[in-house]
Amino acid sequence: MTMPQYWIQTPVENAKEVVQRYLDANSGTLTGYAGATISYDEQCEVVLYNSDLVNFTYDFNTIYFGNVIVESNVGNGYLDLYDGNNQIYIFDLAYLSAIPSPGIYKSILWNNNGVGFGSSGLYFIGYKFNITTP
Repeated sequence: MTMPQYWIQTPVENAKEVVQRYLDANSGTLTGYAGATISYDEQCEVVLYNSDLVNFTYDFNTIYFGNVIVESNVGNGYLDLYDGNNQIYIFDLAYLSAIPSPGIYKSILWNNNGVGFGSSGLYFIGYKFNITTP
């Protein structure tokens, strides 16, 4: 199955600002990221297919912002923000009463995933940012 061509409409500088403000506003919960700064490089645009998400490896120094595309049953995993000790669930399929309808879920911030994603039907298109902590 080929994925339709979608792309995030938020400019990278605006997305960076959203991520920075979100981390600043949640520094009481995500204490490991208190005072962190966000940056990006030339390779910041990413497309992650379901297999990339299933096999994703958490990196404390990375955060993603963009669109999650649901095409079909995606299981019961989650995408969250994790600072090594604390987490904020962002796109949580594990505790929803119903699997999300197919569609595009915009402006999702995350850097960690939970087990349980199905074998197909979930994609992420957006930006990969670097996190620098003091």
